Amino acid sequence: MGSFTSSKIRPGNKDKNMPIPKFPTFVSVLDELTVTYSRSSGPGGQNVNKVNTKVDLRFHVKSASWITEEIKSNLLEENKTRINKDGFLIIRSDKTRYQQLNLADAMERLRELVRAAAEPPGEISPETEEKLRR
Repeated sequence: MGSFTSSKIRPGNKDKNMPIPKFPTFVSVLDELTVTYSRSSGPGGQNVNKVNTKVDLRFHVKSASWITEEIKSNLLEENKTRINKDGFLIIRSDKTRYQQLNLADAMERLRELVRAAAEPPGEISPETEEKLRR
């Protein structure tokens, strides 16, 4: 089994003594999520009528301790239609007939939303800037 150095984890990092940033543990993130299961619609035959495979993942954005205030505000701004009046970001998944795969899909979509909110805004081209002025 190979060993990993910080330069392998972060390409381009020449300083091997540079500490790797500390991220919240996966367990602390899960503590702030509410997951409910219900019967799904769509394909699955008899399985659809008997098994709770649809996943509703709820995440209270303002009370999240593992993301910065800037990411929270971006997340709230970019996902207004997915946030209910109580401040919960709701992600639903009934893509597959398996509960665990739907949970994984919902978690992946949450990760993508947080990652997109953490991205710095891109530079505006002069043409786009001109269009915005009009």
